[in-house]
Amino acid sequence: MVETREERIREMKLPEGTGALVGICYVQSYGGKLKPAGGYHPVPMLEVPVWAGEKPASPAQTDSEGYFVTPLPAGSYRVGNQKVEVNVENGKISFIPLRVGKRMVD
Repeated sequence: MVETREERIREMKLPEGTGALVGICYVQSYGGKLKPAGGYHPVPMLEVPVWAGEKPASPAQTDSEGYFVTPLPAGSYRVGNQKVEVNVENGKISFIPLRVGKRMVD
């Protein structure tokens, strides 16, 4: 059983003393011997781990379009299974693209 939720765009105020981490998770496609092919495909409903040092921080989950948003205190974080480093500043939004896979098209 797969359960999804309907998404609505809404404005939210960041909690005091935090910034926001926004990202998109995608699979990259490339190749094609018979016909050139390539592109990017979003990954919906994916759990995105976030670490502060060696401790897990607030995890995020992608929406139906592959985007995620999570408020975090200012600091340095590692995101995703590749542990990409990102700095979050107080009152600001940090964007990070995360490639979570590759697909060869032939």
